[in-house]
Amino acid sequence: FGTNLVSTLLPYPQSSKFVNVYPNPVSENLYFSSEVKSAKIFSIDGKEIISLNNISAIKLSAINKGLYLIQLQDAQGKIQVEKIQIN
Repeated sequence: FGTNLVSTLLPYPQSSKFVNVYPNPVSENLYFSSEVKSAKIFSIDGKEIISLNNISAIKLSAINKGLYLIQLQDAQGKIQVEKIQIN
């Protein structure tokens, strides 16, 4: 687990949540309670796997099982980071 990725993505307090991410763990589709401006999924070693804009769901069935980080940004520039488990 690269400490650079952790220090870059996880400085945001949990109180800054602007969207709910579900289900987690996920096996097929990951949903957001409202549309996000951007979503980036990173592997545990810091590699960017997916980058999408203006979405309310992501199809994850083609991604290998494991633990990932997802970075979400809203239209006002707020950033939220979540851990997700793909089964």
